[in-house]
Amino acid sequence: MRAFRILLVSIAQISISLHILSSTIVSISFDPYILVSAEETVETATDKDTDNENSESIDDTKTTEDTKPAVPVVDPNKVFEQVFASNGVRVISSEELSIHVEKEHRIWLSILGKVYDVTDGEDFYSALKGSYKFYSGRDASPCFSSGTNTPEGAEEKLEEWEDKKLMPVWEWSEFYQNHETYKYLGVLGGSRYYDIEGNELQLRKDIISRSEAEKKKADEEREAKRKKRLADREERKKKKEEGLLKKRREAAEKAKQKQENEL
Repeated sequence: MRAFRILLVSIAQISISLHILSSTIVSISFDPYILVSAEETVETATDKDTDNENSESIDDTKTTEDTKPAVPVVDPNKVFEQVFASNGVRVISSEELSIHVEKEHRIWLSILGKVYDVTDGEDFYSALKGSYKFYSGRDASPCFSSGTNTPEGAEEKLEEWEDKKLMPVWEWSEFYQNHETYKYLGVLGGSRYYDIEGNELQLRKDIISRSEAEKKKADEEREAKRKKRLADREERKKKKEEGLLKKRREAAEKAKQKQENEL
C-alpha cells in the first residue's frame, strides 16, 4: 500500500514537472512572436501615421460634390490690405477669398475672376451645409458648366472647351452680376482672368467674346425654331380651316343636289 502511494506521488510530481516544462516551452516559443508582433505593430502604426499625413496633405486637394475641400490655413480674422486697380476696382487675393466660406466671415465666390458676396444665399453656399459649398472661397468657373466639383475640375482650361460648353459659365457670371442681392466686390488678382494689378487678361476677354457669340447663335437658332413652330402651327390651323370649309361646301352641294332631285 505504501509503495502504491509512493507511486502516485511520483506520478503527480512528474505531471507537475511536465506542466511546468510545457509552460516554459510555450513561453519561450510564443514570447518572441509577441515581441516581434508588437514591434511590427509599432512600425506598421508609424508607417500608417506617415501615410495618413501624406494622405491628408493629398486629400486637401481632393473633394467630391458632397465634401467641402480644405481651404488654406489662414486666420479668418486676418486683416487684409485693400488694394485697388487703376480703374478703382478692388483687387482681392486668393488667400483673402479662401477665408470667406461661412456667414460669420461672409461668403464669397469668384467666377471668371469676379468676386461676389453671396452670404444671402447661405443655404446654398455655406461651407457646412450648402449644396453649392464647393464654390465658396475659390474661383471654380469650369465647374459651373461641367458640374465636376473638384479641385481638378476647377483647374480645367476653359480656352480648350467648345463654345457650346463654355457659354453656361459666362451665363452664370451674368447671373451673379445681375443678381438683386449678391454684391460684386472686385476682381481676383493673380488669377487666370486678372493679373496681380487687377487688369483683365486676354483669356477672359476671349472667353466672354466666344460665349457672347455662342449665345447669340443659340438665341438665333432658338428664335428660328420658335418661328418655325409658329409657322407650322399656322399651317396646320390653315389646313384644318380649309378642310372644314371644304366639308361645308360638300355638304351644301349635297343638300342642293338632294333638293333638286326631290323636285
